[in-house]
Amino acid sequence: MLGTHIVPVRVILLLMLLPGAAAADQRVQEVKNYSLSVVEMYSSENDARLIYKFNLAMVYFTATAWRKENIFDAVKTAARILGQCGIKIQSADLHLLDAPDGFKYYFVPVSREFVRIAPYPKPTVYFVKDTLQAERFDAEAIGRSNSMNRPELRDTVWVALGAKDLGVSLAHELAHLLMDSGEHVDEPENLMGEETTPRNIKLNAVQCDRMRKEGSENGLLKPVGR
Repeated sequence: MLGTHIVPVRVILLLMLLPGAAAADQRVQEVKNYSLSVVEMYSSENDARLIYKFNLAMVYFTATAWRKENIFDAVKTAARILGQCGIKIQSADLHLLDAPDGFKYYFVPVSREFVRIAPYPKPTVYFVKDTLQAERFDAEAIGRSNSMNRPELRDTVWVALGAKDLGVSLAHELAHLLMDSGEHVDEPENLMGEETTPRNIKLNAVQCDRMRKEGSENGLLKPVGR
């Protein structure tokens, strides 16, 4: 999580791009897509511990420093961490888009427009150049409870380039999304602590129960076998 400060120059730049965003649908183009299979994420495709599943859609952009290999490594780490709660990433599909530069940043007014123009199945993770929000976080999850004023962004995660410990950070944000909670805990080595580190990867029984319950009720998780 980054410190909070205002970035007026960047915000002004993006607002200059916004008037043309609605007409930019012809300029948003999928260049390639890639898939990470279950066998690449787990040692056994039929691990009996994994009783709930979800499909993960991800988006990144041309002309940025994001690379497929780094993203897929992060997904593998996140899959192992969420597996503690019996939750399985059934499929991970990564879409490479060519788009106007303004869409490559997380800024709510522009990102809402982008998601309308180029919708992907939820939950969706967007790997962007940076955030231009006044409150600057290196990653942000938008669930049901914090999306009232930005409904287009519901069930999405936005990750800025340079996010620390990417795989742990991704697991942390997906857990926020599945629990539909922005709560952090003060528990040693817990994934949902304020700081994401390679040591903080544990989830407790209450967190797992909430993730499975809320994720199922919100249509993000399904029982394995269905």
